[in-house]
Amino acid sequence: MFGSLAWSAITGLDYVSGSSDLDFLLRVRRDTHLQHLAADVAAVEAAAPMRLDGELVRADGAAANWRELHAGAREVLVKTSGGVAVIDARLFLAGPMPS
Repeated sequence: MFGSLAWSAITGLDYVSGSSDLDFLLRVRRDTHLQHLAADVAAVEAAAPMRLDGELVRADGAAANWRELHAGAREVLVKTSGGVAVIDARLFLAGPMPS
């Protein structure tokens, strides 16, 4: 958990407002179909009272924004422990980052 909800939980202060989004990280298994999961998150967001902002984190630790994957972006911003890179979305969806 991070973002305004996390700050509220950590400090006891009110950081959550009517315009707050819900920030999340979803750690996924190697066999997770990331495009289907992104579509499922979009369906949850459509029924949620707030915007959902988060990343799908593969088993190798590489993470990309669910919204970029759901939108069918050709390239996505991928975060790893080694840095940040813009890569072809198909490479991210295919599995572990190339060395």
